[in-house]
Amino acid sequence: MRLNYDAAINVFEAARDASVPVFVFASSAQVYKINDPVRLDRLPILESNYLPLPAEGQSVYGFLKVAVERYLAGACQTGSTQAISLRLECPGFLTTGPGNQYISTSVENLVNGFACALSPPSDVRADVFNLADAEVDPTIANVAAYARARWPYVPTALTGNECLLSTEKAQRVLGYRPRAFGHYIPTEVVW
Repeated sequence: MRLNYDAAINVFEAARDASVPVFVFASSAQVYKINDPVRLDRLPILESNYLPLPAEGQSVYGFLKVAVERYLAGACQTGSTQAISLRLECPGFLTTGPGNQYISTSVENLVNGFACALSPPSDVRADVFNLADAEVDPTIANVAAYARARWPYVPTALTGNECLLSTEKAQRVLGYRPRAFGHYIPTEVVW
């Protein structure tokens, strides 16, 4: 709670007190319980998707990320600071397995997403955006086939080998332009 909620709120409030125009919050796709979603409204997953509660197996981490997003939404209704929450998944890393639904975010797309978040449209007070690679390398997985097998009853609007985490809103509102086949941090650097 102290690290994932109180600290984030303290940093936001300090930024607002200092008249920082845009606060970018590194949220997480864990708000959807991405490793084992409780309920998917459709695929790819939109920012409006159902967000599970702790009673449904949501982690404290994912629950607190949502709590910060909600705080920012309320706090930014007044004042001049805007808040952009980026729901990240594997920031800077390549995913090659279904553990997090094959969602990756290259270094280039991570940098581009944060750069776009720093200049949001003036009418956006506070909002949330998924940030990931728009496409999954087809040599890693056939995402549409995986989705049909795993969630046969979930409505799908997937095209090509589109990532299961929709980046459409970030592209439309923030001007995010994900590129394919970027670079990734080697996992051995961190593990």
